[in-house]
This record gives sequence, structure tokens and C-alpha cells, in this order.
Amino acid sequence: LKLVVAAVIAIGGTLGWQGWQGSKQEHSEQGSAIYSEIINKVNVEADQPLSEDEKQEIIASADQLKQDFSDTGYAHLSALLKAKFAVDAGDLDQAANELQWGLDNNPADDLKLLATLRLARVEAAKGNTNKALALLEDKEAGNLTSAFEEAKGDFHIILGHYEAAYTAYQAAIDTEQTGNSR
Repeated sequence: LKLVVAAVIAIGGTLGWQGWQGSKQEHSEQGSAIYSEIINKVNVEADQPLSEDEKQEIIASADQLKQDFSDTGYAHLSALLKAKFAVDAGDLDQAANELQWGLDNNPADDLKLLATLRLARVEAAKGNTNKALALLEDKEAGNLTSAFEEAKGDFHIILGHYEAAYTAYQAAIDTEQTGNSR
């Protein structure tokens, strides 16, 4: 009897695991399909600007990804896209909210760095230069080290910290020339 129970538990566990993996795969594929539609619509913009209706469709799809697929990278990428639209529209508060959402919802490391850099740029544009600088300080920026240093230099210029700006710009140049990231 114990052997039968153990076999049932083992089989049930295996089937449950496989079912969960299949469900997870299907969930990811659904998110991918929605994101692919968004990208197809955005790529048309290269030839001609998006209409307001097209932008609203993209935003609605991005909201769906954020709501129903928040555990996927597609939701984080959608938040970055919505932030771009908000910046283009001059709505820096909305852009900051989108970027912060991305940071608050466990993005992959590379997306976290990109969202942090963009949030810092938005905060500086809002006049919150010290906050922008603080977002970038003491971060391991990996492949974005040069961009982080350049942004720090820009923020230091705004604050009138010319020596610190020079140091940051030099670090950006050095990183770019050596191809190394810190």
C-alpha cells in the first residue's frame, strides 16, 4: 500500500510539474503575442507617425501586459514604452510612474538598469537633479556603465559641480574606449 501511495504521489507530482510548466509556457507565449503586436504597430512609426488611436491601442495592450503578465519581461518592456510615450507627450510624472512600476515589479537585471537610467533622466528633466544623481550613485551598471557615467556628468553640470562632471565624463570615455564595464 505504501508503495502504491508513493507511486501515486510521484506520478501526481510529475504530472503537476509538467502541467505547471506547460501553463507557464502558454502564459509567456500569450504575453509574447501581445508584445509582438505592439512592436509591429510601433515599427510602422518609422515610416509615419502613429495616430492617437494607434497610440491608445498600444497603451491599452501595454496596460494589459502590465496587469495580466506582470511576471514577464514583456510587461517591463511595455512600461518602458509607455514611459517613452509619456515623455514624448511631455507628461514626465506619468513617465516616472511607468518607470517606477517597472523597477518595483522585479525586472531582469538589464531592464532594471535601463529603467533606472531612464528614470534618472526623467527626474532630472522634472528638476529633481539631486534625486536623479542619487538613483545612479553606487550602482553596478554593467554594460551601461558609460551611459550611467555620462548621465552623472550631465547631472553634475546642471548642479554646477564641474569637477565632478569632468570626472564622470572621463569615466564614460574611458569605459567606452576600453570596452570594459565596471
